[in-house]
Amino acid sequence: MKRNLIIFGVALSLLFLAVLLPAGRHSPALDAPLLNPNGYDLLLTAAGMLQGDSNALYNFDTVGKAELAALVATNQEALMLACSALTNECRVPVDYSVAAAYSSAHSQDFIALRRLAFAMTAKGRLRELQNDLPTAAKDYIEVIRFGTEAGRGGFITDAMIGTAIEGLGQSHLEALVGRLGSAFCHTTAGALESLDSNREAWGDVLDREDLRTRRRVPSLRQRITLWYYMRNDLAQIRSKAKGEFLGQQTKTRSLEVQLAARAYELDAGKPPLNVEDLVPRYLKAIPYDPVAGKDMAYPSP
Repeated sequence: MKRNLIIFGVALSLLFLAVLLPAGRHSPALDAPLLNPNGYDLLLTAAGMLQGDSNALYNFDTVGKAELAALVATNQEALMLACSALTNECRVPVDYSVAAAYSSAHSQDFIALRRLAFAMTAKGRLRELQNDLPTAAKDYIEVIRFGTEAGRGGFITDAMIGTAIEGLGQSHLEALVGRLGSAFCHTTAGALESLDSNREAWGDVLDREDLRTRRRVPSLRQRITLWYYMRNDLAQIRSKAKGEFLGQQTKTRSLEVQLAARAYELDAGKPPLNVEDLVPRYLKAIPYDPVAGKDMAYPSP
């Protein structure tokens, strides 16, 4: 939970830095047509429908079952809309030309999406307390899916919000692995593998970030001056953001391996000797570790 708050803070820092950058003459935006319907817009609508005690929402792991059940019941309509939204393609509506005004308004979207992620995770937590572990696991998978979609098509700030949301779902699902049956572990590993194969690449995020800088500061001389005076801050922020982004991918892919290994052990009566034992029955392919720069291993080093 603390790590997710740190990532959220990094995202807001990046957002405010974008506001402070000098904005030169703007070239016309060349954005792709907005999606209709856009799952991202529907997620924001769902977030705006949330009601109830914010303190209970943000501390759902510690509140009692009755209070948690009341919170989930109050927000049932919003939670249903959020799940429906994720069946649509999502893309963050970006604005290259008026970034200062856009960034100021967009910060409120980040807060709303984070609140929705906590509400969705709270629903899974309630299912845990009701001992409905398969449904809880499905709820957490939806939170992970939300995380991979929340930043799609956006800038680094959006990617950081998505990373924090994905981590929220991943950490709660990981805590259930040892309590799930073989068939469900197998199915869940496959669901995560499919979801992971469709995630956006870090390079795509950086391409949009660089394009925004070029449009806001069209003069090469201005860009060089900006880079000279802010190069250390920008490099550190981008490096930290990349580490969080790729680090969360590694954690989710490690969870895929854990689920597949759990299913293998329950079926075979013994743990797998290595990750190769899991392919192709439990995983289609060995997940790649983007942090280590190699295929994942089992058991972990």
